[in-house]
Amino acid sequence: FLTGSTTNGVPDTTRALVIGVSPERFRRADGRVSFQRPGLPLYPAELVLGDPTLALAVRTGNPQPSLRIGYFTQGAAWNASYTVVLGKNGSRVSGLASIASGSLRVNDADIQLLAGSVGRAGQQPRERDMVMAKAMDARAENGVAQGFADEQQIGEAHLYTIPGKISLEPGVTTGVALFEPATTPWDRSYVVRGQIPYYGMLQQVGNDENVVPVEVWYTLKRTPKTPFGDLPLPMGTYRLYQGDDANRLQLIGESSAGHTAPGRDVRLSAGSAFDLTAKRIQTTYSTRRDSTRTIATADFKVTITSAKDSATTVEVLEDRAGEWSVLSSSLPAEKVSSTRTRFRVRVPGKGEAVLTYRVRVVW
Repeated sequence: FLTGSTTNGVPDTTRALVIGVSPERFRRADGRVSFQRPGLPLYPAELVLGDPTLALAVRTGNPQPSLRIGYFTQGAAWNASYTVVLGKNGSRVSGLASIASGSLRVNDADIQLLAGSVGRAGQQPRERDMVMAKAMDARAENGVAQGFADEQQIGEAHLYTIPGKISLEPGVTTGVALFEPATTPWDRSYVVRGQIPYYGMLQQVGNDENVVPVEVWYTLKRTPKTPFGDLPLPMGTYRLYQGDDANRLQLIGESSAGHTAPGRDVRLSAGSAFDLTAKRIQTTYSTRRDSTRTIATADFKVTITSAKDSATTVEVLEDRAGEWSVLSSSLPAEKVSSTRTRFRVRVPGKGEAVLTYRVRVVW
């Protein structure tokens, strides 16, 4: 180890035996054990590769002015992040690709980002973000990409080509806009989840009312043949902002969404409502046997209270696989799919609304 001190102008060194790595432990020459490195590690020359690790010979029948050579490496990664500013007349959406170089160093390169579910040999296809760098001769301008990424479909994935030349340095993150900021309509909805289990038996629960969250969801409309609607959106994180009375932007939610094809709306969960409260109680429960099956009948009551000034619609959702049905309800039961039933509850401002329904579940 190089200790950092000198004797007569010559750097001092010391020896220590590495006896552990997690945490690091060193036995010094006098037998004492230290948990800190005694200095800067020095390595024997025979343990360090100083010569080229690849020798390549190419044979061709015709002379070539140049030859493109590619290789696989790891270290760099990228992710997409979106900023959504909600306004009265629509929302403004911008997207950013953040390229983290990790341990990879690339000088003066064209950068391309691949987004999609890309299969690899010996692995199941999964959502994958890949960085491809091609070295060039031009220099990057301060390592910052200028302009917006150029998008195209390649195979069943989408490719984003970063404008300009970029140098990737270990530990440095580079950002580039994925598209020109766009405006789009948006709406907000409120959801209360049901109590029926998706699989298995329907159990009898206690007589106490349970407070359940009222989820807040935002939907970004993506109408086809519009600038924002025709964009493919890579999987990423969405941050939702809204202005206060002084027009200062406040973060009101953070969510994530997978790859979104053109024309598909983006639906984002943004936490729970502050001024909406929901309580649920199971009021009746009975079971009977039918040959090898159990048939359960149960009544539920959901009470939603609002502290808002205006009326609000809250969706109460029940999801269940297999054989089940709503026998009766105080509000219309909408069959959304083979597993989901929805109730739309209109809650008056500064008031409450009650939903009751009876279900039949078979297992």
